[in-house]
Amino acid sequence: LLNEPGMQSFRKQLLSEARNLYQETLKQQGDNPTIRRELALSHFRLGRIMRDLDDPDSALETLEIAREMQQQQVEANRTAERLAELGDTLNLIGEVMEGQNRLTEALGLYDEAIRIRESVVKHAPKNVGYARKLINVYMNSGLIERKIAENLENADAKQERYEGALTRVEKAQERRLTLVNIWPSDQKMRRDLARGFFNVGNIAKHIERVDVALKNLNSAVEQFDILLEQEPDNLECLYLRALCSWRLGDATWDTVKPQAAQNSYLDAQRRFEQLAEENPDVHKYQGMLAGALINQAYLYSECKHAADALRVFKKAHEILEPLVEKFPLPDYEYNLQTVLAEIKSLETKLGADSTDDASSGS
Repeated sequence: LLNEPGMQSFRKQLLSEARNLYQETLKQQGDNPTIRRELALSHFRLGRIMRDLDDPDSALETLEIAREMQQQQVEANRTAERLAELGDTLNLIGEVMEGQNRLTEALGLYDEAIRIRESVVKHAPKNVGYARKLINVYMNSGLIERKIAENLENADAKQERYEGALTRVEKAQERRLTLVNIWPSDQKMRRDLARGFFNVGNIAKHIERVDVALKNLNSAVEQFDILLEQEPDNLECLYLRALCSWRLGDATWDTVKPQAAQNSYLDAQRRFEQLAEENPDVHKYQGMLAGALINQAYLYSECKHAADALRVFKKAHEILEPLVEKFPLPDYEYNLQTVLAEIKSLETKLGADSTDDASSGS
Protein backbone atom coordinates (compact mmCIF):
# COMPACT_ATOMS: atom_id res chain seq x y z
CA LEU A 1 0.00 0.00 0.00
CA LEU A 2 3.04 2.31 0.14
CA ASN A 3 2.43 3.37 -3.47
CA GLU A 4 -1.38 3.35 -3.48
CA PRO A 5 -2.96 6.85 -3.57
CA GLY A 6 -5.06 7.77 -0.54
CA MET A 7 -4.21 4.58 1.40
CA GLN A 8 -1.66 6.01 3.85
CA SER A 9 -3.90 5.89 6.94
CA PHE A 10 -4.98 2.30 6.27
CA ARG A 11 -1.37 1.28 5.68
CA LYS A 12 -0.32 2.84 8.98
CA GLN A 13 -3.07 0.90 10.74
CA LEU A 14 -1.87 -2.36 9.18
CA LEU A 15 1.73 -1.60 10.09
CA SER A 16 0.72 -0.98 13.70
CA GLU A 17 -1.04 -4.35 13.80
CA ALA A 18 1.99 -6.04 12.23
CA ARG A 19 4.28 -4.42 14.81
CA ASN A 20 2.14 -5.76 17.64
CA LEU A 21 2.15 -9.27 16.15
CA TYR A 22 5.93 -9.26 15.70
CA GLN A 23 6.47 -8.03 19.25
CA GLU A 24 4.23 -10.79 20.63
CA THR A 25 5.92 -13.43 18.47
CA LEU A 26 9.38 -12.37 19.66
CA LYS A 27 8.26 -12.63 23.30
CA GLN A 28 7.04 -16.18 22.69
CA GLN A 29 10.15 -17.28 20.81
CA GLY A 30 12.57 -15.99 23.43
CA ASP A 31 16.17 -16.88 22.62
CA ASN A 32 15.80 -20.30 21.05
CA PRO A 33 19.18 -21.06 19.41
CA THR A 34 17.62 -23.31 16.76
CA ILE A 35 15.74 -20.40 15.22
CA ARG A 36 18.25 -17.57 15.76
CA ARG A 37 18.38 -16.77 12.05
CA GLU A 38 14.61 -16.35 11.90
CA LEU A 39 14.75 -14.33 15.13
CA ALA A 40 17.27 -11.97 13.53
CA LEU A 41 15.06 -11.58 10.47
CA SER A 42 12.06 -10.91 12.72
CA HIS A 43 13.98 -8.12 14.47
CA PHE A 44 14.95 -6.71 11.06
CA ARG A 45 11.33 -6.73 9.86
CA LEU A 46 10.10 -5.20 13.11
CA GLY A 47 12.74 -2.47 12.84
CA ARG A 48 11.61 -1.70 9.30
CA ILE A 49 8.00 -1.42 10.43
CA MET A 50 8.97 0.90 13.29
CA ARG A 51 10.91 3.05 10.82
CA ASP A 52 7.83 3.26 8.62
CA LEU A 53 5.75 4.22 11.66
CA ASP A 54 8.13 7.15 12.38
CA ASP A 55 9.63 5.61 15.52
CA PRO A 56 13.37 5.77 14.67
CA ASP A 57 14.70 5.22 18.19
CA SER A 58 12.75 1.97 18.62
CA ALA A 59 13.70 0.98 15.07
CA LEU A 60 17.42 1.41 15.80
CA GLU A 61 17.19 -0.50 19.07
CA THR A 62 15.53 -3.44 17.32
CA LEU A 63 17.82 -3.32 14.28
CA GLU A 64 20.94 -3.36 16.46
CA ILE A 65 19.74 -6.67 17.93
CA ALA A 66 19.31 -8.03 14.39
CA ARG A 67 22.75 -6.75 13.41
CA GLU A 68 24.51 -8.38 16.36
CA MET A 69 22.79 -11.72 15.76
CA GLN A 70 23.52 -11.65 12.02
CA GLN A 71 27.18 -10.79 12.55
CA GLN A 72 27.50 -13.83 14.82
CA GLN A 73 25.81 -16.00 12.20
CA VAL A 74 28.14 -14.74 9.44
CA GLU A 75 31.17 -15.49 11.62
CA ALA A 76 29.86 -19.03 12.16
CA ASN A 77 28.99 -19.66 8.49
CA ARG A 78 29.87 -17.06 5.82
CA THR A 79 27.21 -17.83 3.18
CA ALA A 80 25.88 -15.40 0.57
CA GLU A 81 22.42 -15.56 2.11
CA ARG A 82 23.61 -14.63 5.61
CA LEU A 83 25.86 -11.88 4.30
CA ALA A 84 22.92 -10.48 2.31
CA GLU A 85 20.75 -10.36 5.44
CA LEU A 86 23.47 -8.51 7.35
CA GLY A 87 23.91 -6.10 4.43
CA ASP A 88 20.17 -5.35 4.44
CA THR A 89 20.25 -4.58 8.16
CA LEU A 90 23.31 -2.30 7.87
CA ASN A 91 21.69 -0.42 4.98
CA LEU A 92 18.45 0.03 6.90
CA ILE A 93 20.27 1.29 10.02
CA GLY A 94 21.97 3.81 7.73
CA GLU A 95 18.60 4.92 6.33
CA VAL A 96 17.16 5.42 9.83
CA MET A 97 20.22 7.42 10.92
CA GLU A 98 19.99 9.47 7.74
CA GLY A 99 16.41 10.29 8.67
CA GLN A 100 17.70 11.52 12.05
CA ASN A 101 20.25 13.71 10.22
CA ARG A 102 23.14 11.64 11.63
CA LEU A 103 24.78 11.87 8.25
CA THR A 104 28.39 10.93 9.01
CA GLU A 105 27.27 7.84 10.95
CA ALA A 106 24.88 6.91 8.15
CA LEU A 107 27.65 7.20 5.55
CA GLY A 108 29.80 4.86 7.64
CA LEU A 109 26.95 2.32 7.73
CA TYR A 110 26.46 2.57 3.97
CA ASP A 111 30.18 2.04 3.35
CA GLU A 112 30.08 -1.01 5.63
CA ALA A 113 27.03 -2.31 3.75
CA ILE A 114 28.91 -1.79 0.46
CA ARG A 115 31.76 -4.03 1.66
CA ILE A 116 29.30 -6.72 2.78
CA ARG A 117 27.24 -6.57 -0.42
CA GLU A 118 30.36 -6.72 -2.59
CA SER A 119 31.17 -10.02 -0.84
CA VAL A 120 27.62 -11.21 -1.49
CA VAL A 121 27.90 -10.48 -5.22
CA LYS A 122 31.22 -12.34 -5.37
CA HIS A 123 29.53 -15.35 -3.76
CA ALA A 124 26.51 -15.19 -6.11
CA PRO A 125 27.37 -13.17 -9.25
CA LYS A 126 24.27 -14.25 -11.20
CA ASN A 127 21.74 -13.10 -8.61
CA VAL A 128 20.02 -9.94 -9.90
CA GLY A 129 18.63 -9.03 -6.48
CA TYR A 130 22.07 -9.03 -4.85
CA ALA A 131 23.58 -6.98 -7.70
CA ARG A 132 20.74 -4.48 -7.54
CA LYS A 133 21.08 -3.98 -3.78
CA LEU A 134 24.82 -3.35 -4.06
CA ILE A 135 24.22 -0.58 -6.57
CA ASN A 136 21.46 0.89 -4.40
CA VAL A 137 23.76 1.27 -1.41
CA TYR A 138 26.39 2.89 -3.66
CA MET A 139 23.69 5.37 -4.66
CA ASN A 140 22.68 5.89 -1.01
CA SER A 141 26.25 6.77 -0.11
CA GLY A 142 26.37 9.36 -2.88
CA LEU A 143 23.12 10.95 -1.74
CA ILE A 144 24.48 11.19 1.81
CA GLU A 145 27.58 12.95 0.45
CA ARG A 146 25.24 15.47 -1.19
CA LYS A 147 23.43 16.11 2.09
CA ILE A 148 26.73 16.56 3.93
CA ALA A 149 27.82 19.02 1.22
CA GLU A 150 24.63 21.06 1.67
CA ASN A 151 25.48 21.60 5.36
CA LEU A 152 29.03 22.85 4.76
CA GLU A 153 29.76 26.58 4.84
CA ASN A 154 33.23 26.59 3.28
CA ALA A 155 32.76 26.94 -0.49
CA ASP A 156 35.78 24.80 -1.46
CA ALA A 157 34.85 22.02 0.95
CA LYS A 158 31.25 22.15 -0.27
CA GLN A 159 32.31 21.89 -3.91
CA GLU A 160 34.69 19.00 -3.18
CA ARG A 161 31.97 17.10 -1.32
CA TYR A 162 29.47 17.67 -4.14
CA GLU A 163 32.06 16.39 -6.63
CA GLY A 164 32.51 13.28 -4.50
CA ALA A 165 28.76 12.77 -4.37
CA LEU A 166 28.44 13.10 -8.15
CA THR A 167 31.27 10.60 -8.68
CA ARG A 168 29.56 8.04 -6.44
CA VAL A 169 26.14 8.31 -8.08
CA GLU A 170 27.57 8.33 -11.60
CA LYS A 171 29.53 5.13 -10.90
CA ALA A 172 26.43 3.53 -9.43
CA GLN A 173 24.40 4.52 -12.48
CA GLU A 174 27.03 3.14 -14.87
CA ARG A 175 26.81 -0.23 -13.09
CA ARG A 176 23.04 -0.08 -13.18
CA LEU A 177 22.97 0.54 -16.93
CA THR A 178 25.11 -2.57 -17.39
CA LEU A 179 22.72 -4.65 -15.27
CA VAL A 180 19.64 -3.34 -17.11
CA ASN A 181 21.19 -4.63 -20.34
CA ILE A 182 21.68 -8.04 -18.69
CA TRP A 183 18.20 -8.14 -17.09
CA PRO A 184 16.09 -5.81 -19.30
CA SER A 185 12.73 -7.06 -18.04
CA ASP A 186 13.43 -6.57 -14.32
CA GLN A 187 10.90 -3.91 -13.23
CA LYS A 188 12.67 -3.03 -9.98
CA MET A 189 15.89 -2.41 -11.88
CA ARG A 190 14.00 -0.14 -14.29
CA ARG A 191 12.65 1.92 -11.39
CA ASP A 192 16.15 2.13 -9.92
CA LEU A 193 17.46 3.28 -13.30
CA ALA A 194 14.94 6.12 -13.46
CA ARG A 195 15.75 7.20 -9.89
CA GLY A 196 19.46 7.03 -10.70
CA PHE A 197 19.12 9.36 -13.69
CA PHE A 198 17.25 11.79 -11.45
CA ASN A 199 19.88 11.63 -8.70
CA VAL A 200 22.77 12.24 -11.12
CA GLY A 201 20.93 15.15 -12.73
CA ASN A 202 19.94 16.68 -9.39
CA ILE A 203 23.49 16.65 -7.99
CA ALA A 204 24.96 17.90 -11.28
CA LYS A 205 22.54 20.83 -11.13
CA HIS A 206 23.91 21.81 -7.69
CA ILE A 207 27.45 22.16 -9.03
CA GLU A 208 26.40 23.88 -12.26
CA ARG A 209 27.14 20.94 -14.55
CA VAL A 210 24.13 22.01 -16.58
CA ASP A 211 24.72 19.74 -19.59
CA VAL A 212 25.04 16.68 -17.35
CA ALA A 213 21.98 17.77 -15.37
CA LEU A 214 19.78 18.27 -18.43
CA LYS A 215 20.88 15.00 -20.06
CA ASN A 216 20.15 12.91 -16.96
CA LEU A 217 16.95 14.68 -15.96
CA ASN A 218 15.53 14.22 -19.47
CA SER A 219 16.52 10.54 -19.32
CA ALA A 220 14.75 10.29 -15.95
CA VAL A 221 11.59 11.83 -17.43
CA GLU A 222 11.68 9.33 -20.29
CA GLN A 223 12.10 6.37 -17.92
CA PHE A 224 9.44 7.51 -15.46
CA ASP A 225 6.96 8.11 -18.29
CA ILE A 226 7.51 4.52 -19.46
CA LEU A 227 7.07 3.20 -15.91
CA LEU A 228 3.89 5.24 -15.39
CA GLU A 229 2.38 3.78 -18.55
CA GLN A 230 2.72 0.39 -16.86
CA GLU A 231 1.90 1.53 -13.30
CA PRO A 232 -0.09 4.79 -13.57
CA ASP A 233 -0.90 4.92 -9.83
CA ASN A 234 2.60 4.25 -8.50
CA LEU A 235 3.05 7.09 -5.99
CA GLU A 236 6.83 7.00 -5.89
CA CYS A 237 7.04 7.28 -9.68
CA LEU A 238 4.40 10.02 -9.75
CA TYR A 239 6.26 11.98 -7.08
CA LEU A 240 9.68 11.65 -8.71
CA ARG A 241 8.24 12.46 -12.14
CA ALA A 242 6.88 15.72 -10.69
CA LEU A 243 10.23 16.42 -9.06
CA CYS A 244 11.96 15.86 -12.42
CA SER A 245 9.88 18.65 -13.96
CA TRP A 246 10.80 20.97 -11.08
CA ARG A 247 14.52 20.26 -11.42
CA LEU A 248 14.31 20.55 -15.21
CA GLY A 249 12.87 24.01 -14.68
CA ASP A 250 15.84 24.91 -12.48
CA ALA A 251 18.38 23.53 -14.94
CA THR A 252 16.71 25.09 -17.99
CA TRP A 253 16.57 28.45 -16.24
CA ASP A 254 20.38 28.23 -15.97
CA THR A 255 20.58 27.96 -19.77
CA VAL A 256 18.70 31.27 -20.05
CA LYS A 257 15.57 29.73 -21.55
CA PRO A 258 12.89 31.26 -19.32
CA GLN A 259 9.85 30.05 -21.28
CA ALA A 260 11.05 26.44 -21.31
CA ALA A 261 11.82 26.70 -17.60
CA GLN A 262 8.37 28.10 -16.89
CA ASN A 263 6.74 25.26 -18.83
CA SER A 264 8.61 22.76 -16.65
CA TYR A 265 7.54 24.56 -13.46
CA LEU A 266 3.92 24.59 -14.62
CA ASP A 267 4.11 20.86 -15.32
CA ALA A 268 5.56 20.27 -11.84
CA GLN A 269 2.79 22.40 -10.34
CA ARG A 270 0.10 20.38 -12.10
CA ARG A 271 1.60 17.07 -10.99
CA PHE A 272 2.09 18.10 -7.35
CA GLU A 273 -1.45 19.51 -7.24
CA GLN A 274 -2.82 16.13 -8.30
CA LEU A 275 -0.67 14.30 -5.73
CA ALA A 276 -1.72 16.67 -2.94
CA GLU A 277 -5.41 16.39 -3.88
CA GLU A 278 -5.40 12.57 -4.03
CA ASN A 279 -3.25 12.14 -0.90
CA PRO A 280 -4.37 14.78 1.64
CA ASP A 281 -2.66 12.91 4.51
CA VAL A 282 0.81 13.36 2.95
CA HIS A 283 1.95 16.88 3.79
CA LYS A 284 5.14 16.42 1.73
CA TYR A 285 3.17 16.80 -1.50
CA GLN A 286 1.74 20.15 -0.39
CA GLY A 287 5.18 21.30 0.68
CA MET A 288 6.68 20.36 -2.66
CA LEU A 289 3.84 22.10 -4.50
CA ALA A 290 4.60 25.29 -2.57
CA GLY A 291 8.30 24.95 -3.37
CA ALA A 292 7.67 24.55 -7.09
CA LEU A 293 5.41 27.61 -7.02
CA ILE A 294 8.10 29.67 -5.28
CA ASN A 295 10.66 28.90 -7.99
CA GLN A 296 8.06 29.67 -10.64
CA ALA A 297 7.35 33.02 -8.99
CA TYR A 298 11.05 33.90 -8.80
CA LEU A 299 11.37 33.23 -12.53
CA TYR A 300 8.42 35.53 -13.26
CA SER A 301 10.06 38.17 -11.10
CA GLU A 302 13.40 37.89 -12.89
CA CYS A 303 11.60 38.22 -16.24
CA LYS A 304 10.02 41.48 -15.01
CA HIS A 305 6.53 39.97 -14.75
CA ALA A 306 5.87 41.34 -11.27
CA ALA A 307 2.10 40.84 -11.30
CA ASP A 308 2.45 37.17 -12.26
CA ALA A 309 5.14 36.70 -9.61
CA LEU A 310 2.86 38.23 -6.97
CA ARG A 311 -0.04 35.99 -8.02
CA VAL A 312 2.05 32.82 -7.74
CA PHE A 313 3.68 33.85 -4.44
CA LYS A 314 0.18 34.38 -3.02
CA LYS A 315 -0.82 30.91 -4.21
CA ALA A 316 2.20 29.48 -2.38
CA HIS A 317 1.20 31.45 0.72
CA GLU A 318 -2.29 29.93 0.65
CA ILE A 319 -0.69 26.48 0.85
CA LEU A 320 2.07 27.25 3.33
CA GLU A 321 0.16 29.13 6.02
CA PRO A 322 -2.16 26.24 7.04
CA LEU A 323 0.66 23.76 6.41
CA VAL A 324 2.95 25.47 8.93
CA GLU A 325 0.15 25.52 11.51
CA LYS A 326 -0.25 21.74 11.27
CA PHE A 327 3.37 20.82 10.54
CA PRO A 328 5.78 23.50 11.87
CA LEU A 329 8.83 22.08 10.11
CA PRO A 330 11.86 24.37 9.53
CA ASP A 331 11.69 24.15 5.72
CA TYR A 332 8.00 25.06 5.68
CA GLU A 333 8.49 27.94 8.13
CA TYR A 334 11.44 29.27 6.12
CA ASN A 335 9.46 29.11 2.86
CA LEU A 336 6.50 30.86 4.48
CA GLN A 337 8.65 33.74 5.74
CA THR A 338 10.32 34.00 2.32
CA VAL A 339 6.96 34.15 0.56
CA LEU A 340 5.59 36.79 2.94
CA ALA A 341 8.68 38.96 2.37
CA GLU A 342 8.40 38.63 -1.42
CA ILE A 343 4.69 39.44 -1.38
CA LYS A 344 5.32 42.58 0.67
CA SER A 345 8.16 43.65 -1.62
CA LEU A 346 6.15 43.07 -4.83
CA GLU A 347 3.04 44.82 -3.47
CA THR A 348 5.18 47.84 -2.58
CA LYS A 349 6.78 47.81 -6.03
CA LEU A 350 3.49 47.44 -7.92
CA GLY A 351 1.91 50.13 -5.75
CA ALA A 352 4.78 52.48 -6.52
CA ASP A 353 4.53 51.69 -10.24
CA SER A 354 0.79 52.49 -10.19
CA THR A 355 1.49 55.81 -8.48
CA ASP A 356 4.17 56.64 -11.06
CA ASP A 357 1.75 55.81 -13.91
CA ALA A 358 -0.95 58.01 -12.41
CA SER A 359 1.48 60.89 -11.94
CA SER A 360 2.77 60.70 -15.51
CA GLY A 361 -0.78 60.51 -16.85
CA SER A 362 -1.80 63.74 -15.15
